[in-house]
This record gives sequence, structure tokens and C-alpha cells, in this order.
Amino acid sequence: MISVLLFRTSLSSTEVAELYNSGSQAEADETTNIKFIPHTEFTEDNEEVLLNHAPSAQGCFLLYLDYLKHRKKAAASSVSNTNGKVNDGQT
Repeated sequence: MISVLLFRTSLSSTEVAELYNSGSQAEADETTNIKFIPHTEFTEDNEEVLLNHAPSAQGCFLLYLDYLKHRKKAAASSVSNTNGKVNDGQT
């Protein structure tokens, strides 16, 4: 089984990998590997990212791309609705 997680952290991928590798073997049946993929590689035209992963991961990647599209559309809508001023949520 493959799990795909997306999270934001102030740690570098090296720091996350070091913490991951320092975990005890008690959880070894839950996870066997960690892979980092820069978010900049998630583009609609980057089929390599999709094709090199299991179908469950591909679905997660496609959901992430859809999320990015909606976030971009919402940001554009927010700017156009405020006559060019960025809505900071406090008005």
C-alpha cells in the first residue's frame, strides 16, 4: 500500500529524512520508505511524475494539481473583486 502525504513544514527535506530514519523499527510495518518530490515538479505537462508512481499516488497527484488550479482561480477572483487590491481577509 502506498500513502501520499502533503504537508508544509519549516524543516528541510534532509531534516525530515533524518527524523524519519531515526524512528524505531516498531513502526516498520507501517512505512518502509520516504520520497520527496518538489512541488515545482507537479505540473499538468509533467507526465513523468505520474507515470513513475502507483495508481493511488497518481490519483493523489491529480487531486493536488486540481487543488492548485482552484487555489489560483480563487486568488485571481479575490484580486479582481477588490479592484486590484489584494484581499487580506481583514476587510
